[in-house]
Amino acid sequence: LLNNHKLPVNTQYYYHPESSRAKTLATCENGESVFFRYSLGKGCVYLLTLPLERHLAQTHGVFHKEDTPPYHEIYRELARRAGIRRLCDSNHPFIRLTEHPIDENHAYIFAINYSNKPAQTNLTFTEGYRISQRVYGPAITNNKLTLAENDGALFMISKNT
Repeated sequence: LLNNHKLPVNTQYYYHPESSRAKTLATCENGESVFFRYSLGKGCVYLLTLPLERHLAQTHGVFHKEDTPPYHEIYRELARRAGIRRLCDSNHPFIRLTEHPIDENHAYIFAINYSNKPAQTNLTFTEGYRISQRVYGPAITNNKLTLAENDGALFMISKNT
């Protein structure tokens, strides 16, 4: 359980830490801690005692079924704690974005629909950024992007100067 989300992981392997001063971020069904954060110097160390990537790689449909648990929450927690702020983000679990900086005021954003169905997302931007050019893909209206199944879009964002 992470931030009130159940994230099942089928595995016969996981570690049982004997003792820890780390903060528990997630527990398994029996209440045992499985995701930890420990402050160290000016940063933090994270430990997930379950083989999440193995589970995801071996689970059919985990990247496109609508009832898939929000495993991305683990990565969002890590990014948030690391102070990583996305210039552009998607609220749809299967429309994911990559950012490709051009300079300090511009970046290309590539959006991919990993689903086998058409999907729509609301795009959000870091304050001061906006879409400045559509390079490939459908038009984006009122920050809404609709992509066909397994399709993508490429657009440029710019900082208001």
